[in-house]
Amino acid sequence: MKSRIKAQTAVELLQIFWPDFVEVNDLILLPWERATALSDTQREMGHTEIETFLNHTHIIDLFRHEVVWENGHYDHLSSDFEALCEIGKKLAGVWSRKLQADFPNYQFRVYYTQDDDPIVRFHRVRESEPYWLDENDYSAEVEQGRVIVYDTEQRSATTSRRNGE
Repeated sequence: MKSRIKAQTAVELLQIFWPDFVEVNDLILLPWERATALSDTQREMGHTEIETFLNHTHIIDLFRHEVVWENGHYDHLSSDFEALCEIGKKLAGVWSRKLQADFPNYQFRVYYTQDDDPIVRFHRVRESEPYWLDENDYSAEVEQGRVIVYDTEQRSATTSRRNGE
């Protein structure tokens, strides 16, 4: 490491990488999200939809970078874009372990997706609701590392749970 990180910066990073998830109204949320501000439309959604909407985090918004936005797209060839994607992949794995540690009686799915920009989101698995994303429908993206799904039941990245693979 070239130089030391400021203590305050380290605290901010800890809040991102090891957040104090909260349970509010049967929802598991990032500490900076509030379920009390749900719109009427969101209140009609299932818990999975609400959690994945409120908990979706654009990695590109969390860090300073020099990724250029042109013609409705980020520059995917930028070294900063590649770094942000790597951060997103690691963050998804870390959140999976933290959720499992904080809520051992619940099962979660944590997703890393990279279409235009890297996003991490999660939801608690509920028997009465489908997963937010079925990775079997995105096999090419999974193989390319553009979609990663962590299932806390399996404690690792998964390519399929419901098909018994």
